[in-house]
Amino acid sequence: MSKLLVGLLLYAVGIVVFAQSGIGMAPWDVLSDGLSHTLGISLGAAVLGVSVVLLAVNWRMGIRIGLGNILDLVITGPIVDVIQAHHLIPAAQNLSQKLLMVACGLMVLNVATYFYVGAGLGAGPREGLMIGIVRRTGWSVRFTKSGLELSAILAGTLLGGRFGVATVIVALVTGPLMNLTFDLVHFDIKSVPQVYLDDQLRILRERGACRRK
Repeated sequence: MSKLLVGLLLYAVGIVVFAQSGIGMAPWDVLSDGLSHTLGISLGAAVLGVSVVLLAVNWRMGIRIGLGNILDLVITGPIVDVIQAHHLIPAAQNLSQKLLMVACGLMVLNVATYFYVGAGLGAGPREGLMIGIVRRTGWSVRFTKSGLELSAILAGTLLGGRFGVATVIVALVTGPLMNLTFDLVHFDIKSVPQVYLDDQLRILRERGACRRK
């Protein structure tokens, strides 16, 4: 559980770091940012809204839901708003600071993924959507991931989201950097068993049955 909470906290920090860089946001966050501007809501509320919709689509597609998905809804968006409301991460003032913040944001998001996935409590709603589409269409993971991110970028940009150099860098660098990060810490993503809500409910029922005996 501690790994999951650290991962979600870092995700929120990463979102704000990119927002404060002033040269674009991560692909899915461009969509959240666009919704924030269009609907007049906070960035955290928009992040929450996107996650709720994606989680509902996951469920409709038969993707198993984990505790991590639920806590993602409850924690990430509100933390984004807290960080922004208290100005905990200052805005970049020049090009050097902007590029430094993008580099820091990339590292933060990759470390966040390590903790989130390593917790073994379910894939994120974006990853779940990708898995569902791959299963139904037979498309490759790379093609599906790229298509989803491009769709999020396009929709977000049309809504006024902050698309920029950082968005392109994230789209191109995240995959290789994530592989490098996992290699450095000797982390094999395939070796992590995932526990979903139905698993946890079954365990609780079994424990209850044992106690009654």
